[in-house]
Amino acid sequence: MHQRRYSKNTIDTYESMVMLFFKYHNTKSIHEITKDDLIDFNTNYILASNYSYTYQNQLVNAIKLFYKKVNNTKLDLEQLDRPKKDKQLPEVLSLDEVKELLTQIKNVKHKTLLSLLYSCGLRIGEALSLKITSADFKRNLVHIKSGKGRKDRFVPLSLTMKQLLQTYYIQYKHKVFIFEGQNGDKYSAVSARQVL
Repeated sequence: MHQRRYSKNTIDTYESMVMLFFKYHNTKSIHEITKDDLIDFNTNYILASNYSYTYQNQLVNAIKLFYKKVNNTKLDLEQLDRPKKDKQLPEVLSLDEVKELLTQIKNVKHKTLLSLLYSCGLRIGEALSLKITSADFKRNLVHIKSGKGRKDRFVPLSLTMKQLLQTYYIQYKHKVFIFEGQNGDKYSAVSARQVL
């Protein structure tokens, strides 16, 4: 996975899923696992625990990737079915609800982080990887480097978000990253998710 440039999060997720799967089937060797074992795990662990479609799909991805490198196996990768995706629309906050939520936040760092996530449509990891040089105030753009799928992109920066970022810069005076922890390192994803 390192060779194929998977992200650290994906590697950690896949590794934990494969470990969980083999822990569940700890009486069998990896060469003895069959499709029935995968169905058993899916039914009696994933579905019984009420895990999401996404989790179930990631598990199939992790198992397939693992078994692509294992020879002499009873598991036919072509028979591993993916779960059918829900067709429910996500619950979305209205613009007024988002404004109300953001105006209640007094901590400038938290308000800037959440505003940037919402305003620019960023993932938490993308926002935390932004450097001071990522925001181009002259062109009103934010440069996202190696986002999802290791792709770069530019996203527009609204006037309101630009002003909030400039105010935040003056107050925090960070050196490298837009959002830094106490030691000058990148702000942790755990802390950011707690804020969110």
